[in-house]
Amino acid sequence: MSRRSINDLLKPKKLYCPSKADRTGAKGRFETKASARAEDAKRAMSLRRCAEKFPEIINAEAAIKLADKLSASAGEKPPATLASATFYRARRNAVGGQLWQLVETCGIAPIVTATIIPEGWDIPGLDLDQVDPVRFMERFRKALNRCGAVGSSGFIFAFMHGEYEASADVWQLHVHLVAGGEMVDVLKRLKKLKGYRTKRAAGYGTASPVYRRIRISDKPLTNLPDPLTYPMQSFWPARARYETDKGSKRQIVKRRIVEPFHTLQLLWIDRFSFKDLSLLMGLRVTSSGLKLTRQSGT
Repeated sequence: MSRRSINDLLKPKKLYCPSKADRTGAKGRFETKASARAEDAKRAMSLRRCAEKFPEIINAEAAIKLADKLSASAGEKPPATLASATFYRARRNAVGGQLWQLVETCGIAPIVTATIIPEGWDIPGLDLDQVDPVRFMERFRKALNRCGAVGSSGFIFAFMHGEYEASADVWQLHVHLVAGGEMVDVLKRLKKLKGYRTKRAAGYGTASPVYRRIRISDKPLTNLPDPLTYPMQSFWPARARYETDKGSKRQIVKRRIVEPFHTLQLLWIDRFSFKDLSLLMGLRVTSSGLKLTRQSGT
């Protein structure tokens, strides 16, 4: 019998179900089934238009097949593809809820969230289909191990996300994560590792515009489960960078990626699963949810 993976996590108890959480006073909101289905309809339409308009750039046949899948999301059972906002919502609900229950009940402190942009994770626009997320996340695991993750208690839950920077025609891949216990110190040591250090960029177009590659928020977690579902985002936005007299800045507003790059991203993510995009350290998947494997002092 194969070992359980994050793909096998079941929907949590109602108390920890993000889609049923009380949103009173919260800044964020878990997407509804209706909004996810509407997004799938938009994606299907865009895929078909792109197949007709850009057959020399994208695989038109694959785009049409994926559009047909997404059109079926109006049914009771969503198509099993991460290109579907409806299917992604179901997995995000299950995994985010199980992570929520773990955080609330594990008794570990501190627990932080972080965003990490490893050097070399900026991919030319047309090269996204060559990216293997499993290999990228394995390299990230090795970097954490070099910083003492193997001998540390606590946990890390990390997930890959991406943005498209049209001004440079680059996909900026990155990791959002939740970490607890001694793994927080591992993240802090990661800042000193080559490829993760903070350094001033020489200017957009001449060097990587990324100044701070690791951002750790050690503020108490609020508006749960938002910080725990945030790492898993179905929507990849377009955010441009531009130069100011104070250096490179990022556009604040997130926009929909233009075609044919939006279709390229959907065709790419259609090939993978939650397991492929994630990294679990100090955690294992069981029939009852996520369990710690490294207690303090062991």
